[in-house]
Amino acid sequence: MEHPNTDLERAYQPHGGYYLRRMRNNNNHHHHHHHDMNDDDDEEEEEWKSLPNRLAQLRDYLQQNNDTNEQIYEFSSDPFEARRIALTAAIFARSSSTFLSSFQKLFSATLSARQQRWESTNDDSDDDAMEEEDELEFDELDLYDSLRTLGWIHTKLSRPLGEAIHQTIYTAVQQKIAGEYEDSTLFTSIMSWKDSVVVPWVQDVISPTLYTTLNWDRTLDYAASECFCEIRIKEIFDIVADYPDSIPAIRELAQALDRTRMHGKLAVELRKSLKRRLIHPGANTSQIIDVYINTIKVFREIDPSDELLEAVVAEPGVRSYLRGRSDTVRCIITSLTDEEAGDLYEELRKHDARLLEEAQVDSDDEEDTPDFDWQPAPSIHKQHGALGGRVTL
Repeated sequence: MEHPNTDLERAYQPHGGYYLRRMRNNNNHHHHHHHDMNDDDDEEEEEWKSLPNRLAQLRDYLQQNNDTNEQIYEFSSDPFEARRIALTAAIFARSSSTFLSSFQKLFSATLSARQQRWESTNDDSDDDAMEEEDELEFDELDLYDSLRTLGWIHTKLSRPLGEAIHQTIYTAVQQKIAGEYEDSTLFTSIMSWKDSVVVPWVQDVISPTLYTTLNWDRTLDYAASECFCEIRIKEIFDIVADYPDSIPAIRELAQALDRTRMHGKLAVELRKSLKRRLIHPGANTSQIIDVYINTIKVFREIDPSDELLEAVVAEPGVRSYLRGRSDTVRCIITSLTDEEAGDLYEELRKHDARLLEEAQVDSDDEEDTPDFDWQPAPSIHKQHGALGGRVTL
């Protein structure tokens, strides 16, 4: 079977052949030269750096050439659109394997340069050498004009554009918030940075009109919130362990979760972290109880209904693990002498009242193993609104 673009390529050969050969030869030259050096990264860097000039040539050729082969009129009744479709098909059919990833590098470089300029006006301590290093060697707005004229941004380049945006936002958010749990202004700061850097850049790339029409405001708002949640979810065990100092981070995470609805991922991650870092023979029972208390407090900040908490501690989990430890009752009794253990008493009594009553009777007899007659709460799998251990709120 013939390649679906073959007719388009053949139809456009009399008109675009020169530029197609030039792009192909350019790619082959870099391919050959850098493979001799076993350096694929250099090859891709050379390719993306040459894109702006090559795209400008294609745009100019497309705009100036009015001699249209009759064979390509079937692609569109508009001569310019017919030439554009044929040229696009021919170029992408002959592109190298790194063609699309080169566009991602190009988008990342232009967005990074935009961020660097923003930082230089908002932070006097930035290094001048760094600013010079990130300076673009081409006209940024001319590049976007070329891409819009060729009509590639939403038809061919949506994935590299989206990946460049996500990667840039994720890196910026990580640098800003990772390991910092006591600052209550981080989420607001991230959203402000997004509005100052990413939003104007996307408007320049696709045009302000399309930005509004395609509701990019909502897309970027979600992207920034998602990156914020992804980073905090990875840190959730440390955030729980640092309670109450981490209250600012918890409240900001709750705010971001309201936008992304990633509560299920949060519960799954903490369950995994508890199993990996806490529910093992090397952990001290009193430490497990301390983290359990903190888990109760943290997740009630995020979800007062306790549904999310149940997704974390439901069987098999930290509650059932504590039941199997021989010194759990003694540690509970000791903890209950502390004012801060009120929440633990409340939580355990709600689910396992009989254990506490028996523990207070038998606590002096440490020779015997206590009879743990706990009645754990039903599995989260059976609760309304939850499926497969993931909470749907």
